[in-house]
Amino acid sequence: MSKNKLIFAIIGWVLVILLLIGVLMLNWKSSVAPTTTRSSGDFKIWIVWDSKNKFEEFLSTFRLDNKSISSVNIIVESFPNYEDYSRALTSAMIKWIAPDIFVLNNNETSIFEEKITAIPTDVISPIDFKKNYRGVFTDDLILESIQGDDPESRVEFLKWFPVWYETLWIFHNRRFRFKPSDFNSLASLNSAITRTKKLNVTPLWIGNWSTVVDAQDILSQFFLLHKVDSLENADATKIKQALWVYTWYWAKNWENAYNELFTNTKATGKTNIDLFAENDLAAIVAYPRAVLKLQALGFSSKMLFSAPFPHFHSADGWTLANYNYFVVNSDSQQKDVAFTFLKYLNSDAWASAYLDKYRYYLPARLNLEAEMVEQKVSNYFDSVVLWDFYTNDKTPLSSFNKWNKIIFDREVISVLDNFSWYLNDFSEFKSSTLCKTEKILNLKDLWVSCN
Repeated sequence: MSKNKLIFAIIGWVLVILLLIGVLMLNWKSSVAPTTTRSSGDFKIWIVWDSKNKFEEFLSTFRLDNKSISSVNIIVESFPNYEDYSRALTSAMIKWIAPDIFVLNNNETSIFEEKITAIPTDVISPIDFKKNYRGVFTDDLILESIQGDDPESRVEFLKWFPVWYETLWIFHNRRFRFKPSDFNSLASLNSAITRTKKLNVTPLWIGNWSTVVDAQDILSQFFLLHKVDSLENADATKIKQALWVYTWYWAKNWENAYNELFTNTKATGKTNIDLFAENDLAAIVAYPRAVLKLQALGFSSKMLFSAPFPHFHSADGWTLANYNYFVVNSDSQQKDVAFTFLKYLNSDAWASAYLDKYRYYLPARLNLEAEMVEQKVSNYFDSVVLWDFYTNDKTPLSSFNKWNKIIFDREVISVLDNFSWYLNDFSEFKSSTLCKTEKILNLKDLWVSCN
């Protein structure tokens, strides 16, 4: 085993042990009252990625319209990344101080699903939900339960609730003269890369991990291009196809001119977004919220253009949907407040008010699409509007189940930064990730090594 593999194996086992401890503690029912308590009036909400201040601005309006909860002390915490968030949530669950409402990501099977309470149908009706939300949400979020002893008697319900989603976009620099037709398919994009290289710039920065923000999700998008919607379903042929296409953009001496900048970029700790802001790249793949960093880095407000991520052909494959959905903690003592909050978010007016605080997200509610298509993603960038990023029925939205998001996102880097052996290593990575997730979720085969 190489040094790199050994390091990642150690990291993986430490992560599994920590998560297993969390799972065991979550399922342990103590006869002793928890030693850590909080004020009975506190109501906690935890989110990821998004501004705490903007969330609190939204809540201030929400509280004014809901006099019944005006006296409730609502505490909001926001985390910069999902790994820090998940670790803190595990710790909070163990200490019995977990938030009343928290979020989970759609692209994994979470260990926290056992700590979620169902949303009553008089709060959010599954029938109405199907009418008002895109299919990807009804497929992911509506569950069934058996009524009584009759296995044929089933009732639908929701355990989780979305307000927004995001898809991966191509951001391109206007000075390098991409045309709208360049993003019709991957073939047309590759032709544009060949043309753009002549302008002495690296055309598109994807293909590895170290310098690519959200490379794990970009790789997930390449799996969805081959209609693979989970790590478990990624057979050897699909793995080879998806990884070959993704890593080819990093291939030495190809038209993408990637390697000329890669070594120095990795050494300095810069990312594709940094290079794009410095005009060293013609285009990047990123989520819409990248506009926040581009603005902070001083990218010209007139030079940023955007387009949907291209597929092999106009009607091939699926488009990755990434979103965090709200859930209610089953241990919450204030479920009435939680359900009031979700019920209000399940409306055009309040969902629109929420999204107005985070303008880089696409609305989960269908009715809001027509209202928001001309909305700028950022007031700073003139030419980037939400309309650019809606998908059509030919390339439907889909989740990609990583099984365990933290393990997948952390350990896939050992694959994507080693071009020469990525195929064999990804197969090993897949087996290891599924094995570790089984231990975490089901406490299965605990004595078996996953490496």
